[in-house]
Amino acid sequence: MKDLLIIDMLPTYGLVCYLLVSVCVTLAFRGLAHACGNRRRLRFAVIALLIGSLSVALLAGCVYTIAMPYAQPDMVDFYRTYRPAAFVFLTGLFCVQSVFGAAIVQTSRNRHNTGNGSDHAHQCEPFCRHDDAHRSGRTTAAHGEGAKANVGVSLRRPPLYPER
Repeated sequence: MKDLLIIDMLPTYGLVCYLLVSVCVTLAFRGLAHACGNRRRLRFAVIALLIGSLSVALLAGCVYTIAMPYAQPDMVDFYRTYRPAAFVFLTGLFCVQSVFGAAIVQTSRNRHNTGNGSDHAHQCEPFCRHDDAHRSGRTTAAHGEGAKANVGVSLRRPPLYPER
């Protein structure tokens, strides 16, 4: 092996790039889990991140397959030997991301449906406007046990720029 060229390492760079993208997507899921917002937006964000991650995985797989024959002969043998493992690696990382994404959406659904107390108003959708009802003890039966009638609960959307 005379010189280590970019083309010799390109398949490895593709796998490392996808590993980096996978870590970033998983961290983004964790950040989305703590962000306030409605479930529809969370579901859309998770699906968008998974589609982006899948496209990077497909690109990394294509780079691995296309650049492999152009490497130096000893590197070509190495890449041919580990081709199945590379695709298992890409598929495994995407599956892990999908499980984390589904868990984030499910956790937010459970947190929203079973939440009560002071932090429930923080986790609810922004247009529910029932945080005042939680403070005064007037909540709907859908918000947990010991709930009272829905007196004073407003389900209209708040203005975009609240008055101060």
